[in-house]
Amino acid sequence: MLTDDDTIHHNMDVVCADGARLGAVAAVLSSDLKLTRGDGSDVPHLVPLAFIERVDDVVRLVVTASEARRAWRETY
Repeated sequence: MLTDDDTIHHNMDVVCADGARLGAVAAVLSSDLKLTRGDGSDVPHLVPLAFIERVDDVVRLVVTASEARRAWRETY
């Protein structure tokens, strides 16, 4: 879970619980991370901040890539 001490930076990699890279941080919104897509698409997507396990050199999620992709919302 994200705490006040955690710092998420633009372009930080986002890594899922299964080790897959989901994308990179484009922005931190009130309840979501806006990510650049890791699949080469120009369409960004949103994943809930609640998916964050911890932040170190990357943003680490508690869900697998498959779970994250089922839950993400595309944004334009």
